[in-house]
Amino acid sequence: MLASDKQGAAKTKLEAAAKAIGQASVTYSPVVEVYPESSGGRRRALADWLVGTDNPLPARVAVNDIWLRHFGKPIVATVANFGRNGAKPSDQTLLDWLAVDFMDNGWSMKKLHRTLLTSKAYRMASSGVALSEANKRIDPENKFFWHMNAHRMEAENIRDAVLYQAGLLDLTTGGPDIDENQAFDSRRRSLYLRQTPDSQAEFLRLYDQPMPNDCYIRPESIIPQQALASANSTFFEEASRLLAKSLNGRHSTDEDFIRAAFDTILGVPPTVPELAESRRFLASQSALLAQPERLTRFSEVVDTHVPPSADPRQRARENLIHGSDES
Repeated sequence: MLASDKQGAAKTKLEAAAKAIGQASVTYSPVVEVYPESSGGRRRALADWLVGTDNPLPARVAVNDIWLRHFGKPIVATVANFGRNGAKPSDQTLLDWLAVDFMDNGWSMKKLHRTLLTSKAYRMASSGVALSEANKRIDPENKFFWHMNAHRMEAENIRDAVLYQAGLLDLTTGGPDIDENQAFDSRRRSLYLRQTPDSQAEFLRLYDQPMPNDCYIRPESIIPQQALASANSTFFEEASRLLAKSLNGRHSTDEDFIRAAFDTILGVPPTVPELAESRRFLASQSALLAQPERLTRFSEVVDTHVPPSADPRQRARENLIHGSDES
């Protein structure tokens, strides 16, 4: 048989085999269940059940998680467990009302955020004379949210806030993830920094970024390394200098500058003692920086993209801003 004949016969057998594979056999018993070509509506039924008004569990879970992010403490302590073995809500009525309101407003998280952030509960003081001594005795753990819980900003918010105040934050939406080693060089939001069990930005990890494998509740730590990072990082230094330059252009007197700095960074006006101490700091720093021969230069100087001001008065303001960022 010629080679061409062999090739033609092989091609015929291949076509016959392919045709047989494409045809269903009535004698063949499938090993696994064969699903119909058209949907039977089971997935739609599951979705309708999840968001149905007779099943408030998903809404309660969502509300509890969002409440935790804003108030630093959840209504149901066991965020990952709403079952019989989980903790009971500290305020069942509050949880139910928020869940129903959430569903009635089309499951709008934007509306839920607005409701929480404009509430009296969110705007209450977390410390100071405004706290009732009687309430402290009745509910020392603040289970009923009679005052705001003091809690630290999340790691991503810290980095983004520093960039935003310095006028550097890139608000572009979308795009690929960014190498975690570019946390100080990139100006994009922290949301886009790569985060896997093996790849995490050291700066964000220091401030308790979410765990890649378990992010129901973030740990909140207060450790010396956090203060050292903000005090010695060129990232904070450069941002402080840029913000000081921006505020300096709009506020000439020291008192106006201090008030603007407190309002911009901390969101509150300075108290009388804070204002007085800040004015003393600016005066002493200006006098010290005006005599560079009396200063001891560090043996290792790190170059920055934004060098300190040569003007002693402006340099003192940069240092004040830097100190406020650390707090």
